[in-house]
Amino acid sequence: MRGGAGGQSGRLPAGGASDCGLDDELVVVVAHDQTVRRRRKPLLLPAADRRALVAGVRWVDKAIIGFPRASDGFARVLRNEKPAIIALGYDQDPGPVEKA
Repeated sequence: MRGGAGGQSGRLPAGGASDCGLDDELVVVVAHDQTVRRRRKPLLLPAADRRALVAGVRWVDKAIIGFPRASDGFARVLRNEKPAIIALGYDQDPGPVEKA
């Protein structure tokens, strides 16, 4: 199960993606510091530290930092990771996304 998850740790089974019946991986995208600041939210931890925390969760296979100030940042992540499933946090808006 490739996708992003933010703050919904109770939503995945203990074994992660493989326990969902999917033989794949969970990729989590952490917002770039510039993105957090642009949304006028307080920056409590730098992106590298947030990525390290997320990477330490046992069912996360890969944690990456999103692209800074790129209008196509969400699409770039999709092109790079080629997810089968996308999960967004409650406060996330990917904007218009072209179907591949």
